[in-house]
Amino acid sequence: MPTYDLEKVRNNKFIVVDYQDGAGGEFIARFISSHFGHKLEFDQQQNPDHTQKWLNSNSIVNPDWDWNFESYFETFLLHCDQHNIKEIAVPYHLYKWPDHVRKICAKVNNTRFIKINCDKHIDKIFLEFDRKVSSRPIQDFFELQFLLQNKNKQYVDSVLKLYRQKTLTYGDMFPGHQHQLQTLPSNDIEIQYEDFFCNFDKTTHAYQTLCQELDIDPNHDLLSLLLDRNKKNYQSLNDHLSKT
Repeated sequence: MPTYDLEKVRNNKFIVVDYQDGAGGEFIARFISSHFGHKLEFDQQQNPDHTQKWLNSNSIVNPDWDWNFESYFETFLLHCDQHNIKEIAVPYHLYKWPDHVRKICAKVNNTRFIKINCDKHIDKIFLEFDRKVSSRPIQDFFELQFLLQNKNKQYVDSVLKLYRQKTLTYGDMFPGHQHQLQTLPSNDIEIQYEDFFCNFDKTTHAYQTLCQELDIDPNHDLLSLLLDRNKKNYQSLNDHLSKT
C-alpha cells in the first residue's frame, strides 16, 4: 500500500468532474485546474494531461479497477503528493461506479464534485463523443502500449494490424459504446452544459457562480479563453450536425 501524508492531502483542493461521455468533462476539469497553475490546453485528446486523466485512463485498462479502487486511488494520491500537486480538478466517469463517490470522500473528505447536466443537449453530446473520441486516430505508440495493458494476444495482434495500417481509432479499441443518458451520482455542485458550451450569454454568470461555490478567484483572461474555445467548438459542432 502506498504511503503519503494523509493530513496534507486532506487540506488540498481536490475537485472531481462528474459527467456524461462527450459532455466536456475533461475540458471543464482542465479549465478549473488552470486556475491553480496547470496549463490550459484546448484539445484534451491530442494534448492530454496524464495526471488529470489518470483515473479515467487507468479505469479502462485495469479489470480489477472497481474492487481495488481504494488501492488505485491511493496510488493516484501518492502520485499527486510526489509531484507536489496540491490543487487539481480531474474528470471521472462516476456513473460507472456510483459508490466511488463515497470511497473518494473517505480518502479526501473535502473533495468537491461538479456534475455537468446535459439533459437538454444529449444528441449533441453523443455526436461530440463520436467525432472527438470514437473517431480519433491512435497514432502515439506509447498511448497504444498503455491501452493494450492486460489484453490477450489475439486482441493485441488485431489492434496492431490496424495500427500498422494507420487506420486504428479509439472506437476500434473500445467498440460497442452505448449512447444513452447516464445517471450522474454526485450531489454537490451542478452546472449546465448549455451555460458553458451553447448559450454564451449565460457563461459569465455561470462561471462566477461556479468560482464562488469552489472558493476560487475568477480569472477573466481564462474566461475569455474558455469563451473563445467553446464558441469555436459550438460552431464546429453545428457544422458537423448540418452534414449528418
